[in-house]
Amino acid sequence: MNLSDLKIIVTGGAQGMGAHFAKRLLEAGASVAVGDVNEEKLAELPEGIHRRRFDVSDPDDIESFVKWAAESMG
Repeated sequence: MNLSDLKIIVTGGAQGMGAHFAKRLLEAGASVAVGDVNEEKLAELPEGIHRRRFDVSDPDDIESFVKWAAESMG
């Protein structure tokens, strides 16, 4: 399956199922941006995944993250 036309945001994607899905989506060709509060685990994600600290409980952070993801993924 080729997902090269997709740009996907994964929240809570630094570990567990979120990280699993982010990695599989990247392998399938999608552009992937991951946000999480766990910066240590974010750093462990593979190259090619756009990653940044992100707190979904903060409305300003949500807006900032979506803007950053759009710019990062083109």
